[in-house]
This record gives sequence, structure tokens and C-alpha cells, in this order.
Amino acid sequence: MRVYLDTSVINGLEATDDIHIQEATHRFMQRVKRGEIEAFISGLVLDEIQKIKNPEKRSKLLRRIEEYGLKIVTADVEAL
Repeated sequence: MRVYLDTSVINGLEATDDIHIQEATHRFMQRVKRGEIEAFISGLVLDEIQKIKNPEKRSKLLRRIEEYGLKIVTADVEAL
């Protein structure tokens, strides 16, 4: 299975205000880590994360992209 993840999914890993979202996201992302799901993000997701004002949160989310091996796809003009 191949899926595209938006910023909210990655943010779900750090959703300390909603333990249910955090746990569900962790279970999903463990499937990604095991290779059961091939997950992609785009440069738009990276741009959104780079705009996060809190440097600690921004760093955590960027590390999560690397930790789970999320692949970055490029969007053409039509997709944008």
C-alpha cells in the first residue's frame, strides 16, 4: 500500500493533547517503519513544518520524517 501523508499525520505523533490520536498515529507509523506501508510526503509538507515557530517542535517533526523513512515526492505545477 502506498499513501501520501499531510502535515497533520506527522503532527499526530506529537499530539500530546489527544492520546488517542497519538497512539493511532504511532501504530500506523510503525507499519510504515516495518515496510508494510510505503509513505510519501511532499515539499509542501516540509515547507509547513519549516514554518513552525517553536524550534523544538519543528525539530521533532523533521526527525520523525527521517526516523520513519518517509519519501519525498516532487509535485508538478498541475498538482500544486
